[in-house]
Amino acid sequence: MGLTGGIATGKSVVAEVFRGKGALVLDMDALGHSLMAPGSEAHREIREVFGDQILARGGEIDRKKLGEAIFEDPAMRLRLNGILHPRILAEERRLIAEFARKSPGGIVVTQAALLVEAGVQDAYDRLVVTHCGREDQLLRLQMRDGLSEQEALSRLEAQGEPRRKLEEADYDIDTGGNLEETRDRAREVYACLRRDQQSRTASD
Repeated sequence: MGLTGGIATGKSVVAEVFRGKGALVLDMDALGHSLMAPGSEAHREIREVFGDQILARGGEIDRKKLGEAIFEDPAMRLRLNGILHPRILAEERRLIAEFARKSPGGIVVTQAALLVEAGVQDAYDRLVVTHCGREDQLLRLQMRDGLSEQEALSRLEAQGEPRRKLEEADYDIDTGGNLEETRDRAREVYACLRRDQQSRTASD
């Protein structure tokens, strides 16, 4: 299954509900970060491309600095994707295969902000999209990342039109209410995902 949505629309809250229900949740952002650990091949290649200015004091890659380096430079973003994406996809496949051996019939959820923009949504049996009002999204992003209103707006605009994600969704979760309302809707959607999976298994 794929879980996506715009920045600061509550994907992590929904993912935590799914995880609590027994799903394996693969956070592609966190997975990419782990693959950039000092001493890794990805760390070496990224350092060669971007220089030492994107390193934190301990030698780790500073994700904020790296994000700033690629935010307004599509060419550098492509270079970073070329380094990370093949490794992330390989690790995703490995983790899914390992989970399938240990938990036959279990649900795997891949969480990533840009599944639709990357054109890979059809690789997943079902697509769940989180969304909320733009004002809520803007405020959450400012509070979460310590951004000015203009900085937050720039990041929202860089992610493209949210309607495109919703058009691809099998299920959507409106996170504009309170946390418990979001969790309730996530539980409903997970029950639907489980029924969908059982139906497919029965028809195979």
